[in-house]
Amino acid sequence: MKIIDRGMKGVKRFDVMDFAFFKICVFTLGIITGVHFFRFFRKKQGMLWGIFGTTWIYTLCKVFAPDKYEKAVRKCSKKLKF
Repeated sequence: MKIIDRGMKGVKRFDVMDFAFFKICVFTLGIITGVHFFRFFRKKQGMLWGIFGTTWIYTLCKVFAPDKYEKAVRKCSKKLKF
């Protein structure tokens, strides 16, 4: 139950952009699942896995490691001068 509580605390910190990434993540997972039934997306499977992996890692970092993630974003934005 601790992992569920940690997940819920992490999700409470989500903003609109975080939910957008989560929805993209779930959407691409659905397409990847559908790839096995439709040959149309077969050539696009690598791109879809890339989108899914990127959004999944982003979501996990945002939920389970918000302090480390936010420090890394601040450090990166200082270097890039955002």
